[in-house]
Amino acid sequence: MAKQELVPTGNEPRYLPIEVDGFSWQEIVKENLGGQAPGTFDLPRIRIPSGGGIAWTVPTLEGPDAMKELRGVIIKWQTMRAYWQTAFEDSGAGTPPDCSSSDGEWGKGNPGGNCATCPLNEFGSGKDNSKACKEVRMLFVLRFGDILPVAIPLAPMSIKPCKDYFMGLASEKRVPFYGVETVLTLEQAQNKGNIKYSKAKFGYGRALTSEEVAYVKQFREAFGTVIDAQIARDDVDGTD
Repeated sequence: MAKQELVPTGNEPRYLPIEVDGFSWQEIVKENLGGQAPGTFDLPRIRIPSGGGIAWTVPTLEGPDAMKELRGVIIKWQTMRAYWQTAFEDSGAGTPPDCSSSDGEWGKGNPGGNCATCPLNEFGSGKDNSKACKEVRMLFVLRFGDILPVAIPLAPMSIKPCKDYFMGLASEKRVPFYGVETVLTLEQAQNKGNIKYSKAKFGYGRALTSEEVAYVKQFREAFGTVIDAQIARDDVDGTD
């Protein structure tokens, strides 16, 4: 059973190194993956539900668990883009994108090139005045008690709330996004076609202690060098 090397601050758990029966998280991951570095698809993926649902479906060894809120530290985020030439209903969710970008700036595939000047990245190039090439912001969130973060892909309609939250942290709290515990919930919205969908809502939990921040910085450095960027069609909800 996981043992947290910590004492609570008030009633709050603390984000500090975890040892499981004397093994560090790096050692556990190395052994279980045969020495390979974990990729994005190796991490538990928590997607925004379709149809306006307001509960997250969290994968566990015992099966999926429905949760109204997720709490954790956003370790890293990454902008990605993906374009499928064939419509979703005609191709299914398992097909790789015809063109994709792991940094949100340069696409690989067909048509490829500079995302900033690509016509598929303009409003009106997709259905209902949307962009044909979808932007996804992938969040990597370390939840309390876990030794690896979960991957949470934010589809287009959830990206602005995330940006607004990050700007609020900078302006009001004067901290980077990884210096606080974030609370993620879901709210129901409706597009111009009267189709209900879900979008992420961001809340401030608490500021991390200086000891926690020091650990999070070390974790970010170790984690950021091994994660590759991969995107699936299920990461885009298609409601914009």
